Amino acid sequence: METKSNKRDIGWGVLMITFGVAALFNIFGSLTEWAMVGLLALGGLVCLVIFLTDRKDWVLLIPAYILLAIALIATLAITNLLQGDILASGVLAIVGTPFLVVYLFNRAENWWALIPAWVLFSVGIMILGIGLGILQGGILPLYVLAAIGLPFLVVYFTNRAENWWALIPAWVMISIGFMIALIDLRILNDLAIPAYVMFAIALPFLVVYFTNRKGNRWALIPAGVTGAIGIGFFAGTNLAQYVIPLVLIGVGALVLFGSFARRGA
Repeated sequence: METKSNKRDIGWGVLMITFGVAALFNIFGSLTEWAMVGLLALGGLVCLVIFLTDRKDWVLLIPAYILLAIALIATLAITNLLQGDILASGVLAIVGTPFLVVYLFNRAENWWALIPAWVLFSVGIMILGIGLGILQGGILPLYVLAAIGLPFLVVYFTNRAENWWALIPAWVMISIGFMIALIDLRILNDLAIPAYVMFAIALPFLVVYFTNRKGNRWALIPAGVTGAIGIGFFAGTNLAQYVIPLVLIGVGALVLFGSFARRGA
């Protein structure tokens, strides 16, 4: 145990000494950019070698990764391989990767590491998407709200019985995101907006009902009320003149099919 503690102290000591030496050389201006990169990479490799002598002590990877990551980022900046938004996204991905690795080592105990990993990666993708012109207008808030809602879906699927509550914030975020995007695309306008809101409120109650029809009959009341209000709003839209006849035809076809199926049986 004492040996492991000593190795950790050596690793952190190498990290601090490397930063200190780099700062002094930077003050006096006696190191070129590439020499600074080499110094940081050397410090990282020393920490990595210390880790390889006892691979069970993964904590030693932290100072090694910090130094090597900074050296890599500096190299990308010096060589102009990555610039602007792409460089910023790359930096965030490099910072987020250790948290993802920590989670994968022990998913049960290190679940917390997913939080900073997800935040860093999602922000990095957002910056890249904005820079490339992919995320703009109503698509941007859709991405942001979906990025917030998706972790709640993951929480729900890890334990559906106990974590059913996670569906509420997930659905709220995602449905609002789609509403903003559809308004920006001018698909939703006028009465279609409150109709969408009412249907978005009704749908979760319908899901609750169908998961347990006998025990959750109460869910039909809020679903029916909000759904009826939504239909009322939707009936006043231009789209309704096409959708309502198609719905009537579809329901009628299902009724006829059920009737013929019963006769055949």
